[in-house]
Amino acid sequence: MVSTALLFDGMTLYSFGFAPVVFSVLKADVAGGLLRKGLPPSFFVLITAVTVAAVFDGFIAALMAGTALVALIAPQLLILFNQSASAPG
Repeated sequence: MVSTALLFDGMTLYSFGFAPVVFSVLKADVAGGLLRKGLPPSFFVLITAVTVAAVFDGFIAALMAGTALVALIAPQLLILFNQSASAPG
């Protein structure tokens, strides 16, 4: 979820924040050239940030899955151990 938010925010900021300011300050041909030169490095940084966020999102998702697995198994184990402890003999 974080990686999706970063990707959307980065693309939106470049398109609706940075580009209009550049076009309002510079002439159209100069602004277009600047945006064309600035787009690949900007997206490289954005993709790197999204990749890092996706790795951490994946780690957090794995932790949550592990917690859910423990939550499913723990009651069954407790019942099993309780029955074996209270069994006569």
